[in-house]
Amino acid sequence: MMKKHPPHRLHSIGVIMAHFCLRTNQRITGAALAVLLGLPVSASANTRITFANYLPNDYINKVIKDFETAHPDIQVQSIKCGFADCHQKLTTALAVGQGAADIFSVSTIKLGSFANSGGLNNLSAPPFSIDSQGWQFDPSMISLAKGNDGNIYGVPYDTGPVIMIYRNDMVQKAGVKIEDITKSWDSFIAFGEKLKKEQGAYLLPAATSLINPLVVGMNSEPGKPVYTKDGKPNLDSPQIKQLMTVIKTLYDKGLAASLDGSTNSQEYIKLYRQGKLFADIDGPWDEGRIEQELDPDGAKAGLWRVTGVPGNIKVNAGGTTLVIPKQSKNAQAAWQFIQYFMQRDVVIDAAKTAGTLPARLDVYNAPYFDTPSSILGGQHSMRYYASLVPDLKPVASSPEDNIANEILNEAAKKILVQHQDIDSTLRDANKLLERRMRAL
Repeated sequence: MMKKHPPHRLHSIGVIMAHFCLRTNQRITGAALAVLLGLPVSASANTRITFANYLPNDYINKVIKDFETAHPDIQVQSIKCGFADCHQKLTTALAVGQGAADIFSVSTIKLGSFANSGGLNNLSAPPFSIDSQGWQFDPSMISLAKGNDGNIYGVPYDTGPVIMIYRNDMVQKAGVKIEDITKSWDSFIAFGEKLKKEQGAYLLPAATSLINPLVVGMNSEPGKPVYTKDGKPNLDSPQIKQLMTVIKTLYDKGLAASLDGSTNSQEYIKLYRQGKLFADIDGPWDEGRIEQELDPDGAKAGLWRVTGVPGNIKVNAGGTTLVIPKQSKNAQAAWQFIQYFMQRDVVIDAAKTAGTLPARLDVYNAPYFDTPSSILGGQHSMRYYASLVPDLKPVASSPEDNIANEILNEAAKKILVQHQDIDSTLRDANKLLERRMRAL
């Protein structure tokens, strides 16, 4: 039988061990010390949670450090993964039933399939009860964060009214005004031809890069799914045909640097730095990209500007949400971290560091939002982004979003590269989506 030491004896052992560790630079865990002192292990054992994300590394590390200081009983490990890789990790974990991190950053483009798969915690229900947190979100992001059952499955982190970041020095050199350039898609294309001829520069990085940010606003009714109408596929709508016509014209005239590709690839970064790319059409995070990727040395600071999209299209390109898979064994600790992550000061600091627009509307009254941007020549860019949010129509996420997006992008490549007819190609894409929907 194990000999039982009296409480004072246990305390002495604990003190001796603690002094030994300090003198020898050895670390004693909370759990080990609890055993030595005769305390229940759960009273002082650390909870370890994992956070798989594609967010800026320096910023995430700072948030984690501050959180762990405020919550010494919880340790957070950041698992860095690329945009596509993060979503694939979650897809695989849900498919095999194991291996998910406690928290994932998930794009609203991908959230629909996860939210309706049954693999994520319902954040509308206890113990999370997101509606009781007092956070006021952009309605268009809340709509995208919901499943078919109307419950919220992702906490909106940032929001993405579609904007155009562009080089103002190229506009000045061409002797035109940006308002005339963005009046319509026709005027935008006409400027692109002038730009190519006189300055040897491209309008945009990739022709198909317009699909993801713009298809939402060109092919949906408020509060309805993006790619379906009345429950049926809607890939051959007049709006998508119009978008494809614009993309085809840009590509055929050589006004886009390439057919396809990620806008933050090294190829495009090099062209931006050389002054051979005019603009990018995406979300407010593009401002952060200039500082972090396109012009980290600040050599071209002040040459950039931000404006609306040609044709005055006001849509939400989506954003990032934070989700907790049901596989998490530490959901309560994960929720504590998300609550900290969504605190007012932390959210504002994210905007300053990462250049993203918070999805929390109730932080827009902070002085930071009226700070002129040195990158954008003194424009009050954050206030401008925030001013676009009230006009963003909410759209619903659905399980078909990811599949439909892939089908539409493949159809675009057939139209551009193989010169297939727009009407018949989109009609075939619609039939393919219908078959895939039946298999879901």
